[in-house]
Order: sequence, then structure tokens, then C-alpha cells
Amino acid sequence: MKYHHVFEPGKIGKLEIKNRIVMPAMGTNFAEADGSLGGRAVHYYAARARGGTGLITVETCAVTPAGGRAVACSVSLHDGKFLPGMRDLTDAVHAYGAKVSIQLSHTGRQSTMMANSNQVPVAPSAIACPLVSCYDIGVVPVELTREGIQDIIDGFAAAAGRAMVAGFDAVELHGAHGYLINQFLSPVTNHRKDEYGGGFEERLTFARQVIGAVREAVGPDFPIIIRLNAEDHMAGGLVLEDTKKIAAALVEAGIDCISVSSGMYPSLHRVLAPIYTKPAFLMPYCAEIKSTVNVPVIGVGRISNLALADKVLSQQMADFIAIGRAQIAEPEIVNKSKAGRTKEIRNCIYCNFCSMDRLLAYMRVRCAVNAEAGREAEYAIVPASVPKKVVVVGGGPGGMEAARVLALRGHGVTLLEKKDRLGGQLHLAAAPKFKEPVRSLINYLTHQVEKNGVETKLGWQGNADDILNLSPDVVVMATGAGPLIPSIPGGGRAITAHDVLDGAVDEFIGKIVICGGGSVGCETALFLEEAGYDVTLLEMLDDIAVDHDYYSRTVLLEEIENAALVVKTGMRMTQIAPTTVTAVDASGKQEIIEAGSVIFAAGSQPNAELIGALEGKVPLYVIGDCKKPGRVHDAIHDAAHIAREI
Repeated sequence: MKYHHVFEPGKIGKLEIKNRIVMPAMGTNFAEADGSLGGRAVHYYAARARGGTGLITVETCAVTPAGGRAVACSVSLHDGKFLPGMRDLTDAVHAYGAKVSIQLSHTGRQSTMMANSNQVPVAPSAIACPLVSCYDIGVVPVELTREGIQDIIDGFAAAAGRAMVAGFDAVELHGAHGYLINQFLSPVTNHRKDEYGGGFEERLTFARQVIGAVREAVGPDFPIIIRLNAEDHMAGGLVLEDTKKIAAALVEAGIDCISVSSGMYPSLHRVLAPIYTKPAFLMPYCAEIKSTVNVPVIGVGRISNLALADKVLSQQMADFIAIGRAQIAEPEIVNKSKAGRTKEIRNCIYCNFCSMDRLLAYMRVRCAVNAEAGREAEYAIVPASVPKKVVVVGGGPGGMEAARVLALRGHGVTLLEKKDRLGGQLHLAAAPKFKEPVRSLINYLTHQVEKNGVETKLGWQGNADDILNLSPDVVVMATGAGPLIPSIPGGGRAITAHDVLDGAVDEFIGKIVICGGGSVGCETALFLEEAGYDVTLLEMLDDIAVDHDYYSRTVLLEEIENAALVVKTGMRMTQIAPTTVTAVDASGKQEIIEAGSVIFAAGSQPNAELIGALEGKVPLYVIGDCKKPGRVHDAIHDAAHIAREI
């Protein structure tokens, strides 16, 4: 069997699991405001269970009634009133042969006040979390008293007992990502000088007491998993050698399985590793921890497909593989892989649209490439009551997603694309080697268009009349955006980042200067530097890549710092000469920079020429970049919505 190691049954304690794929806990904000679970969460988790995953881990769950909630709509188990919704969820997951655990947690210093009824957070020591301080300015957590610590320990135990009653097969204690157990374990957050801190053994006390109380609540045979940081990735925090000793001590205390992760809120780019991070980057850590314990180890860290999961398992670096964001993108990843339908897998592109930015802003999780995620019931494909002839103009991500959904609903769809290939600007995004996951999205959408019978016309160079001559009932405009060309004297000799990434220009003269240090400019610079060119990146703002999400930007900046690039910020290009460019800073000081080649990466503008010519002549919908330049999630979500309305 292909993926032999993945589909070998496994055990955690006495719990038998049908395969080695785990869906790890990931916050969603799908719970109700009081912490109870409704249909949205049930449908979401059931879809991943139906997709073939062996063990589903329900997201971080609050164990106390006040304080310690990770997000505004945090799942809760601090009261018996939550049991009916929990039972609905476990029944739904069990119906597909999957097992289900729930992650019990307290956020400690990483609690925002808005998510916790304006309560000041508590922590082992009065040390504020830098990320939370961006939301709760000036707020410092209160150091826990012994009584407060005992109340939280009792909360963990009671919640674990309720989890058993609700039908969960295991519980996971959240001892990673800077949450309370991690805060007690780590010297960077625990400065106490009592039995709960001051030395390695003392910092273990809280975790040991939680494990002991939970074990007493659930009995000897109920599996207890703990998630631990391999490293905190914080100066003065836990490193691998610490965690190896911690893991061994906690197994001795009664833990049945170690789930390995890394990072705290200030180092979230190690928790939510972006596309720039090497796949399976945590596996060497997992292997080291696995060598020190005699219980199963769950590995994680940008493992996006079963081929990679099987390879890791074959090398005995982990016993189970956690596939997280890739299951938000593709709930059926396990079943489709097993059936050999890999072309039908909608792979995660690790853009972190689903990230903590949405959760801390009190928004539900969404997926850039899967608009159905978290809306499984609302976005179910329903046949059109009246099938129509629909022309979609533009074969980028928005156009292809619209064509896919429209065809699935029974409409007759014609897709017009001016280039000789589908994909639009996704091809630009996929050009650098480190953006390979984007290539898989092109392949997925192209396959969907072909599979669902969409009539595709490549190389189409028509006008509005040509569209109208097709006699459409509806037209969807998804013509995307083109490069914005700055008005700079001498700019006629410049090319655009679009030209470079699209392969239209692949030979350069002398040193290269890129005008524009947004994410496109930065990625273009890395792309060219990797090809051996001498590149200077020029940005008029005081920093680069400010249009990127925090997690991706942090790693992108690390890559740029390690590359042989020259970066000049606060500099505006004012003149392009035959072999140089002139730039000025905020004070007006000029600098002349050698530039055999000049590349503009100054943003995009809508390709909207056909829209005005069609308005009033045919029912018209405008989606994606031709409406307003944005990111891939804007185009796909626009398309997914409109295609269900037509």
C-alpha cells in the first residue's frame, strides 16, 4: 500500500487509532460567546473526520470560568452546561471512525482582556507578553498565588472529567506556545522563587500537579497527551536539551504521549510557520525527544502531504504526524491521498490567512484557498434552480474558483483567458523556489476546471462585443490586475517584477535595483539573489514588507538578512539614468546608485477596461483584483460567494 507507514494503525496508551494522521488543536472562534459548541464547530470537525484523519484534536479549551480564554469565542469545559454541544461533536467525529481528543488550556499571561471579560491576566510571574501588550497597553499580569494555582489545577481536572463524560477519547494538556503550563516550565516567563519556580525541578511542579490531578479525574487508562515546545525560540527560554528532560519527567508523572511543537506568542512565526519555512522543520527536534521517552511522539511543522508524512514516519522521527493548516485547506487530504486522487487535493499555501491575527481580532478562522472552511453547511454546493450560460473572463484564482463552483452547480461555464495557461498572477507568486506550494494551487484549480467540464479558451484576445456575442446570461469579470508603473523620469528602461517573475525577462545587465520593498519586491529580490545577481532593494517607507502578515514577514526578513542583498529604506527613487538611479531620503539628501537593470515593484492596478463596456448590457459581477487589488484569499472568497449566488 502507498503511504504504508501512514495507514498503519497506532496506539496512545490503550487507545487504538486507525492511522497515524492527527489533526492538531487550532483555534477557530467557532464556539458561541459563552464557550458552548454549536453546529458550525460540529460541521467543521466532522468534515475532517469524514476526510479520513485518525485522531481529531479539538481546539484549545478554557478550564476556568474567568481568565485563561485564548480567544473571544473560546471552547469551554468549566461547567457541565457545555456537555450537550460537546457530545454532539464527539458523536459526529466517531461516526466516521475517527478518535477525538480535546486540548485543555489556560492562557495565563497570553490572555487578552477583551476575551476575558476585562479581567487582568494571571501568570507565574508579573511579566507581560509583548504581543498581548500591543492589545492591552500597559497591562501587566498578576502573579498567581498558591490558592490561585490550585484553583487552576482543579479546573484542569474537572474539565478532563467532563471531557470523558462528553465522549472524548483522550485529553491533551497545552504545555506549549506560551500558554500557562509552558509559562511555568520556561525560565523566560517564570521568575518565582518558591516551589513553583527558581530551578528546573521547581518549574516542573505545576505541570506535574496538573497531570496528577487530571489522572485522578480520568482514571488509569484514559490517555493524557501533553503538547510541549521543543524550543521557545525566545532569548532565555527553553531549548531542546531542556525539553528532552521535561518530556522524560512528565512521562514519569503519567503522560501517555508527547505532541511536539515550538514557539510562544512573541515567536509565533515558529508556531505558524509560513511558506518561507522549510517543510518538516521540527522533525529533527521530534526525533531527539522521541529518543528520550518510551511513549508515542506526535510531530508537526509544515507537513502538507502524506508522502512527506510517510517519509518522516519511515525514518522513525515521530510516531504520529500532525497535519494542521493543510486540513483546514483540504478536509479530505487523507482519503484522497489513499485513493490516489492527489490531483484533487487543495493544498495549503501557508499564507497564514487563518492565523492568530483573525482570532485576536475576534474573527472566525477562514482559509485563503478553501472558502468552505468553517462554513461547511452554508457553503454546501446546491444545484442551481435555473442553469445559466455564464462567461467568466480571466483565468486567475478568482476566475477558476468561480468557474469551478458554477460548473458544480450545473451552470454552463465558458472561461476566457488571454494567456496560454491558467493561473494568472499565481504563476508570479509561484516563481521563487520557496513558493512551491502556490504551484500546487494552480494545478488543483486547473484540474478542477477541466474535471468539471468548463469550456476554456486560452489565448483569448477579444473585446466586450466578443463576450456579448457568446450570448451569456451572466458575465463574471475576473481579469485581475497589472503592475502599477511609477512616473519617474527615465522609467522607460525599467521592467516590472511581473515581467521577472512571469519569465518574460530572464537576462539582466549589471547590478539590479528594485524600486519597491513590499512583499512582491522582497520576494523578487530573493528570487534574483538566489539566481546569482547583485540586487539592491529600494523602499520609500522606513521598513520593508509592511504589507505582509506578522508571521510571514518575520521569516521573510530573516531570509533577506541572511541573503547578499543591499536594502535601503526611507529612500524615494527620483531619476533613472542609463547606468544609475538617483534616490533621495526624507531630508532631501541624494544618493546615486549603480543600476544596470531597474525593476518596478510598486503595486498593482485593476485591469478594468472591459467592465465599463459591459455594464448595463448583461448581468455583470466583478470579483478579485479587477475590483480592487488584494491577495489570493480576496479573489477566491469573492468568487466562492458570487458563484453560489448566481
